[in-house]
Amino acid sequence: MIDSTLKNAKILIVDDLQANLDVLTGLLTARGFTNYSTTTDARQVFRLFDELKPDLLLLDLIMPHFNGFEVMKQVQSLIPANTYFPILVLTADITAESKQKALSSGASDFLTKPFDLIEVDLRINNLLKVRYYYQQLENQNQILDEASKFAENLINTIHEPLIALDKELRVVKANLSFYNFFKVSPVETIGTLIYELGNGQWNIPKLRELLETILPEKTTFDNYEVEHDFTTIGKRIMLLSARQIERAPGKEKIILLTIADITQKKFTEESFWETSRMNDEYLDNLFEQAQVPIIVLDDSWIIKRFNSAFEKMSGYGENELRDKEIDFLFPKNKIDSTLELINNTRSNKKPEVIEIDILTKDKKIRRVLWNSANIFDKEGKNIVATIAYEIIKRKRAEGLLDESEERYRMLH
Repeated sequence: MIDSTLKNAKILIVDDLQANLDVLTGLLTARGFTNYSTTTDARQVFRLFDELKPDLLLLDLIMPHFNGFEVMKQVQSLIPANTYFPILVLTADITAESKQKALSSGASDFLTKPFDLIEVDLRINNLLKVRYYYQQLENQNQILDEASKFAENLINTIHEPLIALDKELRVVKANLSFYNFFKVSPVETIGTLIYELGNGQWNIPKLRELLETILPEKTTFDNYEVEHDFTTIGKRIMLLSARQIERAPGKEKIILLTIADITQKKFTEESFWETSRMNDEYLDNLFEQAQVPIIVLDDSWIIKRFNSAFEKMSGYGENELRDKEIDFLFPKNKIDSTLELINNTRSNKKPEVIEIDILTKDKKIRRVLWNSANIFDKEGKNIVATIAYEIIKRKRAEGLLDESEERYRMLH
């Protein structure tokens, strides 16, 4: 893979003697290189460099118009910063001074003429390999930079405050939500031990237990509720979740810690349950104080609750009624027909009021109006609430009303 990549490398050769160019191009061709350009005129280097964008420059030092040192100075201005570009100097100048100057001016390697072609071949391959590895490293760094930017942008889009900790529990990263919510800056956050954040506001015993005891054993924890009074934002109830994250080989693990503020949610829930409790107490009182008999059944027609008016009408006490099947309240010869009638009315969207007989404890038959409604209890289970209004009382009330109307007509 790397050999084929090296053979595709682009090479620029600058030497004022055509014979030297012929020797070098012959070597390159023999070794499988095809992408190369040559010039005997150093003034053409700028143009050729721009056109070819070479991976390697083979350069003579002693040339008319521009010497090799001047060419290297020009080339340096064309090379992007932090980029490795190899230059192999091939010169007849054998002085130590020229060699030192060439290497300090940007040359990567130095050979004197007449040169050994085998050695030139080896130097070319070595320099191209180094450039290849540098390019691979640059590509990887670019990928890592892009991944880092992506991760940073992703973290900053998370609504909940989030921080990343190293193995010493120092903050290495925090998202914008964390800074905004806890009213802190990156300067006072990054590199700080979590317990020392905000002048020690995060020195919370429960948090210490989670990070130092639970997390090392389980590598994760989720939705641990912590209540704390912060100097900057006041009393808060938070859900903490954390993960130990594996990174690239050779790098330490990091801990991602998310903080969900549930203070308002808790307050709303507590208010709701308090309101529900008050409503339940009100309904319980209303249920007990009602003057009409009321009985509550579950889906299996088991008696779950009843009020004092029903107890008075039926004659049964609490222990005699609760958790009993309802059929024992009906005359034996009417149990099946009564249950069928009740079931039929219950299946209707608007249940009808029906007349049925109730068998009291003292074996008396009471005719009642049976009016059922499907409702839900506190747990969301379906139940049946029934009003059993005794007909004899209604008849008596209707008779009194008729009597009052007759008297009114006689007076007028």
